[in-house]
Parts: sequence; C-alpha cells; structure tokens
Amino acid sequence: MKIPLTKHLKSVDPEDAELIRLTVNGNTEAFSPIVQKYQRQIYNLIYRKVRDPEISKDLCQVVFLKAWHGLSNFKGKSTFYNWLYQIAVNCSIDFFRREKTQIASVCDEELSQNTDNVLQMTQDHLSPCEILEKKELAHVINVEYSLKKSILAFVCLHIFWFHITSLTPRLPERVDKSRLVGCY
Repeated sequence: MKIPLTKHLKSVDPEDAELIRLTVNGNTEAFSPIVQKYQRQIYNLIYRKVRDPEISKDLCQVVFLKAWHGLSNFKGKSTFYNWLYQIAVNCSIDFFRREKTQIASVCDEELSQNTDNVLQMTQDHLSPCEILEKKELAHVINVEYSLKKSILAFVCLHIFWFHITSLTPRLPERVDKSRLVGCY
C-alpha cells in the first residue's frame, strides 16, 4: 500500500515528511537519515532523565525502534521531533518503573531468605524462650523490610516529582507548582 504525502503532515518538516512517506512505503533506508538527524537530541533528553550513558544509549535505540514500528501511526498533528520526544519520555518512565520493580524484587528475596533462616533455626529443638526470641527477630526483620519499602517509595516519589517539575513549563516564581501536579 503506497501512502502519498498528504495534507495531515503539513506541520512536519518537508524533508522529514518525505522520509516518513518513503519509510512507511517500504524503503527502510529512508529511516536512517531520520535517526541521524534526531539521535543526539533524543540521547541528551534521555541522559538528563536517567543519568547513565550506557542506559541512555540503550533507551535511545529503543525509542527509534518504537518510532520505526509506529511510524505508520504518526498522524502529523505535531512535529516529528515532538512525537519522538514523547516516545523518549515514555521509555524513560518505563525504565524507572522496571527499576522500581527490580529493586522491590531484590528486597522481597532478601526478606524471604532472612525469614526462612530465622524460622529454620526455630526448628532445631529450641526452648520455648528461644523460639519466642526467634519469632520476635523475624518480626523485627519484617518491620525493617517495611521501612526499606517506605524509603524506596519515597525515593520513587521524589524521582516522579523531579520528572513532573522538569516537564512543567518555566513559570514565574509566584506560581505554586505543587498545584499543577494534578494537571498532568
């Protein structure tokens, strides 16, 4: 199916529009100049979010892969860079979500191992006082784990707040940005 260069790509740079049309029509080589044109900007955007050069490179590749797969869905309602920018922001958010899940999984494994070790010791013919001490120790470990989860939630909330405020347009100092959180 050949897609003509239509009026819905009017807000897009004519050079980009032609490359998009060629790519959607099957010319995979036409996407390469798009990557070369925007790669540095997208990398810098992601790097400002994740602060790791290797992760930024990986996420940059993911952004362009998603853009290439979704190119036929590009409506042209915004500039092509704005479309790529949104994909990059979403990839960065997904990265932080995955990181949060992985950290929670590691903490869950540590808790499980610590609790299992304490409970295993209770099965080694201990006196009732020693069993009670071991159960109290397991409770303390659970409380400590809950505290770790609370700290993790606080850190994630701080990262989210930083992300929201970085997306907030520069407003005069008299505007209370905390009231803008519900707007996003």
